[in-house]
Amino acid sequence: MIVNNTTTITKDEAIALLVYETKRTHYRKFVLLSVLFVCGLVILINGLISSVSAYITMGSLFLAICLVYSLMIFVNIKKTTKQVIKNNEEICNNGVTYNYKFKEQSIHVTCLSNNKINKVEYKYDFVKKVTEYKDRYKINLKDHMILFVNKDGFDNKLEEFFIKNLEKNKKKIKYIKKK
Repeated sequence: MIVNNTTTITKDEAIALLVYETKRTHYRKFVLLSVLFVCGLVILINGLISSVSAYITMGSLFLAICLVYSLMIFVNIKKTTKQVIKNNEEICNNGVTYNYKFKEQSIHVTCLSNNKINKVEYKYDFVKKVTEYKDRYKINLKDHMILFVNKDGFDNKLEEFFIKNLEKNKKKIKYIKKK
């Protein structure tokens, strides 16, 4: 069964959603930073205890790399809004309307922004993750693209068939209560 959905995202919503998702990717970099910091601290403490200058130097180098990396992350987070607007200028200035057709084996997307139409089709094996929020679904694709599907854009009660199409293609939905 084909399930239709029309999702309209205003320019303010587009900026907010894109900035939020971009900042999340920057925050994930703190995991690597914390691993580097712990390693550097352990090496430095070990070098100080055993008075081995090579360990002290290596530990200090790790901590210096952590400092530079953290500064880079903070600068990127600070620039996020400007970068999002620059990279997604058309959507951030005009908003966008997505017309989705969820078929049994694929998702057909028609994007309408500023009287320009783009048509794209994705197979379900191109979908990495589907997250359900209170008012929308977020579909993460393999090429670092994200599709936002508003729940109120589904015709009648066809949202259930959308979920069945996902489950039929072995795509699990992660439920999140926020937003």
